[in-house]
Amino acid sequence: MSGTNVKEERKQCEYCGIITFFTEDHVVPRSKGGSRRAWNNKVVACRPCNLAKGDLDLEDFKRTKYWQVRCASRRFWGLVI
Repeated sequence: MSGTNVKEERKQCEYCGIITFFTEDHVVPRSKGGSRRAWNNKVVACRPCNLAKGDLDLEDFKRTKYWQVRCASRRFWGLVI
């Protein structure tokens, strides 16, 4: 990812792989010291994944039921491009 606006680069959710309307998500939440401006702390996420992740860091998010049902299963079945 370059330093440009992340919204212009991709429209595929980094978590579940669905292509849809999207939002920017901070990989390391701002509430836990993540940078607000660093381009390498931002990814494209669909709204459901962004809301489900909330202020969890990526490792905690991967332990949630949401991740197991929506994200990991889509990756397992090859539904992610």
